[in-house]
Amino acid sequence: MKKKLRIGTAIIIAGNLLLGLGSPAIGIHTSAVYAASEFGISISPANGAAFVNVGASLGLSFDRQVIPQAGKITITDVNAETVFTEIAIGSAGLIGNSASYEIKLGSSLKFAPYKTYSVSVPKGLFKDSAGNESAATSWKFTTAPEVNPAIIASSMSPAINSRIEAASLTELSIRLSGVLTAGGGSVRLLSSADNAVIQEFAIRDGEAGVAFQSADSSTTVTLTLANKLPSGGNYYVLIDGYAFKDANNTTYQGIASGSGWSFSTIGTGTISASTAPANASFGASVSGALKLYFDRPMSPASGVISVSPGAEGDPRTRWLNVNSTNVTGGGSSAITLLPASTASPLLSGTYIPLLYRKGLFMIRMVISFRLQAHIPGRSRQPH
Repeated sequence: MKKKLRIGTAIIIAGNLLLGLGSPAIGIHTSAVYAASEFGISISPANGAAFVNVGASLGLSFDRQVIPQAGKITITDVNAETVFTEIAIGSAGLIGNSASYEIKLGSSLKFAPYKTYSVSVPKGLFKDSAGNESAATSWKFTTAPEVNPAIIASSMSPAINSRIEAASLTELSIRLSGVLTAGGGSVRLLSSADNAVIQEFAIRDGEAGVAFQSADSSTTVTLTLANKLPSGGNYYVLIDGYAFKDANNTTYQGIASGSGWSFSTIGTGTISASTAPANASFGASVSGALKLYFDRPMSPASGVISVSPGAEGDPRTRWLNVNSTNVTGGGSSAITLLPASTASPLLSGTYIPLLYRKGLFMIRMVISFRLQAHIPGRSRQPH
């Protein structure tokens, strides 16, 4: 069970605090001396952690049940070289045996942004049921800078929800208000198909492929792509909330959602697709749905799909606008076509070509296949 301690104006301990529960009589004031080996402590935030939330709690974990002894944990503001706070352990604070403790700062006391803190846990502050003592432990972490809501993005390239020729796309850029520099973290370009990271840009001084150009009131950050993006893809960009900072060490809020900066690529490309019914198959339903299966999620662009028992100009041709209710599945890899119904079936026993035109689903390609509507008990070969 994890014990919780909140410090500030009052000490609040959550959980059962039955002293010595499930352990021998080793109280918090035990003065017995043990010739015991030490055991370690797992800590949180991790040693050297950066951009830690100012509201983070301290975590102490053990590989066994332990009992707090009288003493204190000291947190120091490294930048100011002063003690930030001291946390009483034992009878004055954290008591009760457990294998995991969480120590929260109260509402009147929290870490300051963009500062480094060190935490010191003295030797023997915890003991196990055999009298073994915890080893002395210390670590440092740095909190995240404060977000400045006045820093906003005025433009992005490619533009949000735009469609851009894949062949011409060599870089991403974003213009932000204010004079900014690298703050840390990263900018990531991801595929909307499977959320895979296509490229990650580390935002630090001297990083290849990352350029800053500042004017009096704005900064443009340009990110050079390592490779061309394939056509027919959907992408989005995420930006850590501490990637870009100003002279006061406050930062741009970043982009944490896939809808914040997304775009698609177009152009001539090879995208795998299959159909149901299969090409030149027999026995297809005269009123059933047709399927297009792609190797990635696709979204409708514009145009029509034709289903015809004759030439393309045949008056019996049925036209399906890709943005109509007869074409569904946009955003997925399976597109459903509804050219017919029970009330209005396709011609039975007819050899029917279906033409999928170029660019209908944000790609430039042609898919065509023929399906055979079949009447039970009757067979007809294509001609």
